[in-house]
Amino acid sequence: MRLEQIQPASESDFYQDLRRRFGYDFYFERVEPSNESGFPDIYFVNKASGYEGTIELKHDKRLKPDLKSLLRGNQKSALVEYYHAGGRKRFALCYCNGRVYLWDTRQFYRAILDKDTPFSSCLWENTTVKWLESNLKDAL
Repeated sequence: MRLEQIQPASESDFYQDLRRRFGYDFYFERVEPSNESGFPDIYFVNKASGYEGTIELKHDKRLKPDLKSLLRGNQKSALVEYYHAGGRKRFALCYCNGRVYLWDTRQFYRAILDKDTPFSSCLWENTTVKWLESNLKDAL
């Protein structure tokens, strides 16, 4: 298998790889309209436990992801409003340089304020259903 098949080259590839890897355990639906931003990219449901939420997907080619610079202005304002309204089911998931970084809602909000600390990270090749499931569930 070639390296480009293992590592997602874009946000769209990242989404397709997530669906391939976790499709038996998670239901993923692409929900952000192509002509609008501000709403998260995907809606998910864990099939076993039924918990759900939304994820903003990002793909970064830098050494370390900078979530704040990857977000457009209306994505930032939508997240800030959501957080201040008490929402806690919106996540950011970023593929960057062979790793996957996950921010829960609180860390996602803090990343917008220049306090960019991911909730969890894992090598892409080691990213498993158990890692994703436990981190999403712990944050809810």
